[in-house]
Amino acid sequence: MDMGFEIINKLLYKHMELNNAQLDLITGSLLGDGSLSKQYGSANVLFCKTQCVEHRDYLLWHSDVLRGFSKIIKVFSKKIKSENGRILRMKEKIPQFRIYTKSDSVFTQLEKKWYLRNKNDEYIYNKLGHRIKLIPNDLVLNPLVLAVWHCDDGCNIPENRTVSFSTQSFDRHEVEFLVNLLYKNLNLKSYVCCSGQRYLLNMSSGSYLDFIGMIKPYITWDCMYKKIDLEKYVEPCHAKGEKHGMAKLNDDLIRKTFDLHAGGYNQIQISNMLNVDNTTIQYVLKGKTWKHLGLKPIKTRTNNKSGCVGVYQRKESGKWVAEIIRNKSYISLGVFDNKKEAIIARKNAERLYYNV
Repeated sequence: MDMGFEIINKLLYKHMELNNAQLDLITGSLLGDGSLSKQYGSANVLFCKTQCVEHRDYLLWHSDVLRGFSKIIKVFSKKIKSENGRILRMKEKIPQFRIYTKSDSVFTQLEKKWYLRNKNDEYIYNKLGHRIKLIPNDLVLNPLVLAVWHCDDGCNIPENRTVSFSTQSFDRHEVEFLVNLLYKNLNLKSYVCCSGQRYLLNMSSGSYLDFIGMIKPYITWDCMYKKIDLEKYVEPCHAKGEKHGMAKLNDDLIRKTFDLHAGGYNQIQISNMLNVDNTTIQYVLKGKTWKHLGLKPIKTRTNNKSGCVGVYQRKESGKWVAEIIRNKSYISLGVFDNKKEAIIARKNAERLYYNV
């Protein structure tokens, strides 16, 4: 009778399936530090994942979510650790935690989707002799998947308003697929960044806060607080409304801009005088849509080495020349032995002619 119950239990266990939370955890882990492998003598595959001792609570959560499949958490030590994508050999052993699940057919099916095989259903190995992990075409991203992936391989950089994912296990085509998937599934913008011969995925600054807000409810462990910490976050300085130069753009401002430029003022000086952004001044001067005002686009100089508009050095003698434009005509202010005297002459002329 006991044998009968044992056979029934085995049949029931054989048909167990992962629930949504378990599948999301496994998916996020496979994008990150998790792996699927087969133990010697077993017909099916198991899931395993390794974390440092400091992340013990995070790994215990894995065991709780995977209840029914989780088998044991082992403590072990090794002399190799990964840091910023590099493998470092340590002098002393490093204690770590590793979670194993039971071998099961559900993991065997997942393993066939996540690891590269040839036409003969044989593994394809990389130069180090490791199996090659790939991104399944039917992958779906959601906040829980992102939270686990971020805890494994994400780096929070609040001062730059971005998150960087270590995606060195995947090629550029796969990382670009993840970029498209982030936007398609969650409306998050990201981009591929090349690091040597490897690729990283960076979250765009415009989607940074949306990303953090999306995963924050799932990251409840103190050991992972740094992944969502916004203490160093700085709001971007974007001029809006009346503070933005484009909001003030009109025919009068355009004429004033061209008149001041003709008077010898540079873009920064003009922007301060008109209380608009420097980029707006650049836009106005280079604009090609002012024909109704009889104005032509201007190519601004970028080779002024004196640091002062209207002051330059003669190549032949090495002396410094100061001049100013008044009523669209050049007025010579003199030739000087040193730059400082030429700048003083220019500033005095600005006060005289431009009342500044």
